[in-house]
Amino acid sequence: MYHAVWDFLQVRKGLLVCFFAALPIGFFGGTSFAKTLTLEEAVGLAFETHEDPKISYENIEQARIDKNRAFSFLLPTLAYEQSFTYIHPEVSLALPGTETMPFLPDETWRRRITLTQPMYRGEFYPALRQGKEGMRLARENYAFLVKELLFSVASDYYEVLKAKALLEVAMDNLRLASQTLADARERYRAGTVTKTDVLRAEVQKSEVEQALVSSKNNLLAAKKLLGRMVGVQDYQNLEVLPKAALSPRPSKAQQPIEALYRAALVNRDDLKARLSALEASKWSRRQVWGRFHPILAVDVSYLGVDPENPTELTDSYAVMFRVIVPILDAGTRFFDLQSAAREMIQARLDYERTKKDIEVEIVNAQLNIDTLRQNLRTLNREVELAGENHDLTSKQYRAGVASSLDVQQTLTQLITARNQLVVQTYDYEVSLLNLQRAIGVFEAQFAKRYPNDVKTLTHTKALEGIEREDR
Repeated sequence: MYHAVWDFLQVRKGLLVCFFAALPIGFFGGTSFAKTLTLEEAVGLAFETHEDPKISYENIEQARIDKNRAFSFLLPTLAYEQSFTYIHPEVSLALPGTETMPFLPDETWRRRITLTQPMYRGEFYPALRQGKEGMRLARENYAFLVKELLFSVASDYYEVLKAKALLEVAMDNLRLASQTLADARERYRAGTVTKTDVLRAEVQKSEVEQALVSSKNNLLAAKKLLGRMVGVQDYQNLEVLPKAALSPRPSKAQQPIEALYRAALVNRDDLKARLSALEASKWSRRQVWGRFHPILAVDVSYLGVDPENPTELTDSYAVMFRVIVPILDAGTRFFDLQSAAREMIQARLDYERTKKDIEVEIVNAQLNIDTLRQNLRTLNREVELAGENHDLTSKQYRAGVASSLDVQQTLTQLITARNQLVVQTYDYEVSLLNLQRAIGVFEAQFAKRYPNDVKTLTHTKALEGIEREDR
């Protein structure tokens, strides 16, 4: 009677361990409550709290300042100059038959106001076009970054789902290992097996308990990462919905690589950014060429002298048209021209490299989907067979037909198959999203809240005037 009660408690101990492992930390504290998030809510929180979109938006603001700086080539300049002259001795002028009179006073105050209006600068138009391309580059980099953040949130969300599913599998594995240990002890007391069977079952149960602890800690780590992305401090009580598939699984007949690649060339914001960088480098080189052009300017100046003297008239005005032809500047323009040409070559190569990298991403994503699809088809059958095999072997062991090694081997196979099925199931879901990310259409899953237009992704009020300025 005592041994039967002891075995019953051992099995129930495993179940209690599973139960308490599933409880969120802080459950008994009375102050923490579970916060359940959908994937859409997680994405929304990430855009509200994460720093990357805000930093990228500041780059747009900086690009707008750089574009407006181009107007400084044609904007007027106004300068005020105040000077004081002291001459000793005083310069006098003596004419025949007249008294000596001062020609230049010993103290003279002069004030000059000069307005300079450039009429033509060869750097203005290239600088303006370079600024516009820079703004387009900043917006496309912003769009790419926020979509990458969106994909990161989805990946972290699925990591929590995967860790949660692995924890559930680990708890069920502990239940099976506890039952196996109870069977071994019962047969040992009946004298049909040796102590070795009990020790093997205890070792296997200890290994399963260690896996359970690792699963629980992995779940907390995944929740911490997701909590960082969405700005939730109490990550331990963060919960996610078990079903959050963003898109249906593709059919066996996948789209051709060429069609996906053509779609990526149209949709990928990082490729658009590389093209904008190439255009900006071209206009940067033309801006250097503009420094070889003549400069036309008009100067309007006012001169006030106190006291007035014969050589200078107070309250006088002058208008001067200037043509400045740059000839030599110590070779600075030629070096800048060579540097701009090299930057243009680098931008072109960067654009070509990005195109090739995108094609590789699409091929790898599609091959990964195909591999995981085949693995899942096999693993589902493998888990079913392993579970059936373990049940039969356990019954045979209780009847004295199978050995403890057979039971432990079938349980190990079942545990391995279950873990692989969970891991590859969620990896398959992420791989589907990764293919959409590689094509550049991942954000379409959130079209109602975050359409393709960058203005509506986030910082709406700050971005709404940028398009008007470019028109």
